[in-house]
Amino acid sequence: MHEWAIAEGIVEALLERGKKEGARRITGFRVVLGEIQGVEEGLLRFALEELSRGTILEGAEITFEREKGRVGCRSCGFEWSPERGSMEEEALHFLPDLLPLFLRCPRCGGLDLEIKGGRGVWV
Repeated sequence: MHEWAIAEGIVEALLERGKKEGARRITGFRVVLGEIQGVEEGLLRFALEELSRGTILEGAEITFEREKGRVGCRSCGFEWSPERGSMEEEALHFLPDLLPLFLRCPRCGGLDLEIKGGRGVWV
C-alpha cells in the first residue's frame, strides 16, 4: 500500500510549509496524480484524512486531478497519449522502463521513446 507512504510525504510537506508561513489552519489542497503512477485515489484520500487528524490539516478539502500519461519519440519529436484500456496504456503503466518492447512511435515507427508526462505525484 504505497498510498500510505505517499500520504505521509504529502502531510509532512504541507505541515512544514504551514509552519513556515505561520498558518493556524490549512483549509484545502490539490493533489495531482500521474496516471502512470498507479495511485488509488480512494486509498490516498483515506490515508491523508487519517494522517491529518489532530493537525492544522484536519478537515481540509482535498481535490484530486489526474495528469495523462504521455509518451514522446526522441527520433521525430512526436508526443501522444495511449488510448485508455489499450495494450500500450497497460505497458506504460506496468512496464514503463520497457516501453520499446511494447510501443513504437505512431508517426515514424521509432523505438527511442521516453515518458513525457503522467508519472509522479504533486501537491
